[in-house]
Amino acid sequence: MEYTLNGTALSTFGIVPSQARPKGSNIAVSGQLDFPKRINKTQHPWGDQDGVEPYVTDGEIQFGGRDIDFYFLMEAEDVTAVYALLFGLYDFIEGLTDLAALSCDFGTWNVLVRDEIQIQDLGGGALAGVIPFREPVPDLTGVIPTEPDPDVIEGIDGVSWSSLGFSLVDFRQLGITRASLEGMLNRPKPKAGESIGYATETYQVTKVGARKYKLVGAIEAVDYAGLKTIISGLYALFAAEGTRVLYLSGDLIRIVYSEEGFEIDQVVVDYKATARITINFTEATEYATSENWQFLGDTLGNFVATTTGQKILIRI
Repeated sequence: MEYTLNGTALSTFGIVPSQARPKGSNIAVSGQLDFPKRINKTQHPWGDQDGVEPYVTDGEIQFGGRDIDFYFLMEAEDVTAVYALLFGLYDFIEGLTDLAALSCDFGTWNVLVRDEIQIQDLGGGALAGVIPFREPVPDLTGVIPTEPDPDVIEGIDGVSWSSLGFSLVDFRQLGITRASLEGMLNRPKPKAGESIGYATETYQVTKVGARKYKLVGAIEAVDYAGLKTIISGLYALFAAEGTRVLYLSGDLIRIVYSEEGFEIDQVVVDYKATARITINFTEATEYATSENWQFLGDTLGNFVATTTGQKILIRI
C-alpha cells in the first residue's frame, strides 16, 4: 500500500510501511480512528456537592485534535545511501509550511509533524522509524446506527451493543481480574481543597469529584471500511449534546458523558477487520453509594417513553 504526504509518495524516500506493533496493529498507522478529547471547559466542580456539573449543551461541546503515528522501514543499498534518503525526507518535511495530507487506502488526514522523529538503525542500510503526526481538525462526521428502541435497555442511550457494532470484553471470563467496565466500584477522588497555613501542613476535607469509567469492547467488521463506518457511528453518538445512558446487564444504570474521548488500537486487517475500543466516561450525576436510576416502567418490560421515544429515568 502506498502512503503519500502532501501528494508525494513516501516510497520516494525508500520508505516501506511497517506495522504499528506497539499498538497491537498490523497496519502502519495508529490513532487515526480515535475520538479526541473535548477542549475548553467541560464541567464545573461545585464545592458544596459531590460530582460535577457537565457542560453538554450543543454550544459547549468542542473537540481537539488527535495524534496519528506512521510506522515505517527505510531501506537502501548501504548506510550512506539510506542516510541520504533519511535526510532527504527531513528536507521535504522542513519544506511543509501548512497542514499536509497524509493519504493511503485507509483514508486521508490533514496533519503536521508534532514531535521528534525517532529512528532506529537496523544496520546494513536499513532503518526503522515513527513519524508522529497531529491532526488538529479531525473529521468526526457519522450517523448513529439506529434510533433508540424503547424496549432496549442494555447498551448506550437505548442503542444495543450489537447495533453499535461492538461487543464488550469481559476480562473475568478470560481469567483476568478486571471487568469490562473499569472503575465502577471506585470512590471518586476528593476535590482540591483551599487552606492557608505556615507551621504545619494544611488540609481541608472536601466533597468528591466525578467517577471515571473505562468501557472496553471489541469491534469486528468484514473490512476496514466497515470498521470505519461503525466507529463513525460512535463519533455521532458521543458528539451529540446531552448525557448518555449507559447500562450493562447486572450493573446500575449510569448517567455519563465522554470528555476524554475513546481510543482504537489492536487494529488488524486481514480476511476481516477487528479492533479494540476503550471508551472513557465521566459520571454526570452526583456521586452516591446507595442510589440508582431506573427506567419508569413495570416488571413486564413495558416502559414509559417521551413523544420522541426516549425512556424516562427516575432516581430511587
